[in-house]
Amino acid sequence: MLPKGLLTVPNIISILVVLALLIAFISVKKIKLTTNIIVKVGMAVALSVVLNKITLYKMPQGGSITPGSMVPIVIMSLIYGPQVGMLTGFLMGIIDLLFGGYIVHPAQLLLDYPLAYMFIGLSGYLKPNVKKDSDAIIKSKLISGVLIGMVGRLTCHVLSGIIFFSEYAKGANPFIYSLNYNLSFLSFEFCITSFLVAMFPLKQILATNNINIDSK
Repeated sequence: MLPKGLLTVPNIISILVVLALLIAFISVKKIKLTTNIIVKVGMAVALSVVLNKITLYKMPQGGSITPGSMVPIVIMSLIYGPQVGMLTGFLMGIIDLLFGGYIVHPAQLLLDYPLAYMFIGLSGYLKPNVKKDSDAIIKSKLISGVLIGMVGRLTCHVLSGIIFFSEYAKGANPFIYSLNYNLSFLSFEFCITSFLVAMFPLKQILATNNINIDSK
């Protein structure tokens, strides 16, 4: 069942505008969305959705700890670049919205779903040079990339909390409340994602996919 209030003109327009801007951004970067990439984006989104539904702990006002639901998005951004990673995250956010999202405003819809997951794709901007970097530097860059993506997602959720859910703060500072609330589960998500991504055989996967293993 679709979330209540999803199929309104403002909500649909908001989603389409962000999608159009993202596609335009990908086009400007001259990235070709080949059939192979599109299929792998679909596979990554599907895996993220499945992992997102395996809840280790669910927060009372939304948000949960999962066994690595962000990992496929990070991996796509590392292999095919941050733009493809952002597209993967955007689509993941839309699917997450369809499978039980909570909507109070078009801006909140964007912040808590497509934009929050889209920014995880920023992790690809710290793609390590697997030819030249030592193992320690590779792991450091991978974890730092995950941190960048996590900060992007955290920023979206915190802004949504301040603007649309400040009543839950019950007299406390809305910013502090929203920050603490979202950190309480995203910090665990960061640790799980970082651990799994650090174990990822990036060099072998890039070689298998015939992708340039030098940093861009």
